[in-house]
Amino acid sequence: MTPIQKDGDTMNLENYRGVVVQNGFGQVGERIFKDQLQSHMLKCQHGFLKNRSTLTNLMETVQKFNDVLDDGGQVDAVYFDVSKAFDKVPHSLLLEKCKAYRLSDAIINLLRTYLLNRAYQVRLNRLVLGVC
Repeated sequence: MTPIQKDGDTMNLENYRGVVVQNGFGQVGERIFKDQLQSHMLKCQHGFLKNRSTLTNLMETVQKFNDVLDDGGQVDAVYFDVSKAFDKVPHSLLLEKCKAYRLSDAIINLLRTYLLNRAYQVRLNRLVLGVC
């Protein structure tokens, strides 16, 4: 892993991000895994996908809220800042989330092997696991 400065004071460690240089096999494997994982997540995923964004996520959320309210229900919402949250997700929790999304054992085992003995969370090409 190589630290790359994002911005700001060069003496502040929070102004750096880690970049991992992988060989070609690792990059191909990561792309295949990402494609497999996204096929399971598309109904929830909005970030980093073509034709989806924070705006489409907001529009979908507002529509769901309206549907509940139109049916006489109540909507409770909690908002919080999850910046850098994916970098801090424990690997065991990530694997449990994959099980909850009913990913195949083969994909979960592949991810478990990929994360084994890693000190930092892998970004998987900035894929964000959404919550539905």
